[in-house]
Amino acid sequence: LLVMLSCAAILVLNLYALRQLLREHGASPFVQMLAVPCVALYYPLYFWTLRGMEVGLLTLLLNLALLLGYRLIKKITTGRLACLCAVLCAGALTRTDFIPPALAISAAVGLLCEKGYRLKIFGVLAASLLLAFSAHALFSFFYYGNVLPNTYYLKLTGVTLEERVARGVAMCTALIRDHLAAVLVFIPCLLAPVNERTVRNVLFPLALGILCAIHLMYSVYVGGDAWEWMGYANRYVTPAIPLLFILVALGLDSILRAAPRMPAFASCAVAACLCLLWTACISGPHYRRWLTGNCYHMYDDLGWMRLGVWIEKSTSPDTSIGVFCAGSIPYFAHRTAIDFLGKMDRTIATGPARFALYSGHAGLSRFYPGHNKWNYEYSIGKLQPDLIAQVWRTGTAPNLNERIIGWGYRQIGQDLFVKNLSAAKIDLRGFEPKQPEPKDLLRQLRADFGKSRPAVPVRVDGVPGAPEL
Repeated sequence: LLVMLSCAAILVLNLYALRQLLREHGASPFVQMLAVPCVALYYPLYFWTLRGMEVGLLTLLLNLALLLGYRLIKKITTGRLACLCAVLCAGALTRTDFIPPALAISAAVGLLCEKGYRLKIFGVLAASLLLAFSAHALFSFFYYGNVLPNTYYLKLTGVTLEERVARGVAMCTALIRDHLAAVLVFIPCLLAPVNERTVRNVLFPLALGILCAIHLMYSVYVGGDAWEWMGYANRYVTPAIPLLFILVALGLDSILRAAPRMPAFASCAVAACLCLLWTACISGPHYRRWLTGNCYHMYDDLGWMRLGVWIEKSTSPDTSIGVFCAGSIPYFAHRTAIDFLGKMDRTIATGPARFALYSGHAGLSRFYPGHNKWNYEYSIGKLQPDLIAQVWRTGTAPNLNERIIGWGYRQIGQDLFVKNLSAAKIDLRGFEPKQPEPKDLLRQLRADFGKSRPAVPVRVDGVPGAPEL
């Protein structure tokens, strides 16, 4: 709850930062009334942020960097420069892929600020980014043994650049075609001859466009995300979508300015209609799914939570578990976890990639970011977790169950295995053998967690206590 509340605060602050940026630019009320509500209603930003991911924070930091950079260009002060450096460093420490847009902002501020300070300003901003990255890399090396984040090795090594770019282009094309077309169709308005070709009216949209392009190109370079099959912007692209809304709103505003003088209420009506149209086209299907069947992975999350609670109740504290969903299950189980897909295992992340055909939003692909590396000979055969709670089967040999049993395990469910020598650590008795209907799952969980101790009555393969996945 605290995570979601903090994420909600980030979303509100992001809207405030956007509005301040538009006011700093001197944008018309039409632009503000169109762009800010569109961002406020943009579903992917809410989805990624309220799941506790860093997307919302990166979006906020990106918009703050633009706001502070704009103010620094107008008037150079030590305080403004220090604030911009702090925001850029915070973004780089949050995710290293914030560095490309941060460098672009630093270059723009350096080029556009007062002539005698250009090189100094850019030098200070670039040096602060270098310092933040170096400090993070140094800490990572001494603490984890690698200079770069583990996910860098997991997703970018073992796969050729050609394969990554091919998937990235396919995902980017699908995003533009199926998700952003309703907005991008208005982009040519920026090129209309009615635009006033002042420095302010040209460079600000240009900067926004460059930042949007950087996010798209980075997504292409890394091969996209693993979740484009949901049908909306991935975690790399989402932080730039608010800038896209501003960019298109500026183009439309230039068209309206060239038209005969429009009453204020008519301008408000046009902005409201466009906002509703874009929201219906871009976010409407996802809001509808959320209202009728909840958001993607909601019931997966609940199932993983139930599994984690069952493990916490049924195993001793020194039990180790093997999983491929290495977030929710270990969190609720409070047990040492072995991650089969390598997001928190250096050996797997730096090992060879394995390929299978994956069905995605843009067709079949051999590359599935974050899901292309596993080594059961190491994770199970060598590390020997006491309880295997999940098994990643895509692309694995058909005789995986026999191999796991051969490593000294007993199968107790479809993807549940207990190490023979660890049976004393795991209690499979004492649970009511009643499996709830899926539609009653959320209601049962609320009731269970309202008690002093959660009870999860389940049965799989005749074994009381083992949840079905």
